[in-house]
Amino acid sequence: MNSSEKKRHGMKNWLKILSAALVVMLAAFTAIACGEPEAEESEPLDYEIGFVIAGSTVEELPIENDIWQALIEFGESNGNSHRYYTAETHDQVDYLNCVKSAVSNGVKVIVTQGHEMAPVVRIAQKKYPDVDFIHIQGAMNSRNEGKGDLDPASNTLKISFCEEQAGFLAGYGCVKNKNWKLSIIGNSSNKASENYAAGFLQGAEAAAEEMGVSDVTVKCRMYRNGQYREKIRRLASRLYRNDTEVIFVCDSRYYAPVAEAAENNDGEFICSESDKSAEYENVMTSAARDYNGALNYALTKHFDNKFPGGKTMRMGALRDSVMLPMDESEFDDFSEQAYEKIYKRLSSGSVKVKKAPSDLSELGLEIVSLQMI
Repeated sequence: MNSSEKKRHGMKNWLKILSAALVVMLAAFTAIACGEPEAEESEPLDYEIGFVIAGSTVEELPIENDIWQALIEFGESNGNSHRYYTAETHDQVDYLNCVKSAVSNGVKVIVTQGHEMAPVVRIAQKKYPDVDFIHIQGAMNSRNEGKGDLDPASNTLKISFCEEQAGFLAGYGCVKNKNWKLSIIGNSSNKASENYAAGFLQGAEAAAEEMGVSDVTVKCRMYRNGQYREKIRRLASRLYRNDTEVIFVCDSRYYAPVAEAAENNDGEFICSESDKSAEYENVMTSAARDYNGALNYALTKHFDNKFPGGKTMRMGALRDSVMLPMDESEFDDFSEQAYEKIYKRLSSGSVKVKKAPSDLSELGLEIVSLQMI
């Protein structure tokens, strides 16, 4: 990036941060803290969509904030009232009180996110059989803490995402953008991280085949567990110094050290799960979940009385639930039109993306040169 490009990029990020702050300020007025009702409250207000979060405000929780923005968009587009509910403590009893408050407000569909909420929904789905629950599985680095998974009842839909499809879009876009010296840093102890990496490799392979190029190389380092920040920073710096142009980071704990290495070495990197371009410099794009698509599907089914309860659904391009945020991406040679074309092929099923095998070298790449390091 030259100086003018960096200045433009910095200004764009500043504007995004300001915009996000304004949204959060507005969202704060739509929160309801759970607990004992105030004595002067005679009747609860009626709302249709409730969102129970594990924090005091959505501002504190990036994933919840993304989900909340999707709920706001759905509610405003379809005329459905919506509120989010917060607990005073990270306690299951308080979370269940939030669910109780939402039901007393007339809410008929409640959205939750993450492993911390799984045991809450497991109880609430039985206690409130006339309420639909949409539970979004947690971020790839969240921990279950021994609380057990959620077996969805007939009034609960559990949503996960096709990480391999999001990774495919990122790998495809990189190669189409003429970035052919690539690297991956991920976590082999997490299946979602492996799926992102596998998809990225398949996307790079598909683009290389279409372009007729044979010199696309990918260096891949999949750690077994979380690593120290300094170790990741040194690895990323070494990769950049050895001609890597873009690093795909498949573990959110590694964003900060890779961002530091990218800044110091004039490199770029790609995030997974959500758009981080406002938080870090040198982000080329993000292989992101699209909560708008996933929640639009689930909520539409609820209001059409066709709710697919009792299921766990992996959502991808078919339901517009994975994406590259093209407006925030820094591509020079991968256009919006090219993105829409490959996305359409992905959503139609004409392009198939495999989930990660036990060893990424088993993907059978014929063009892309993969080096496990």
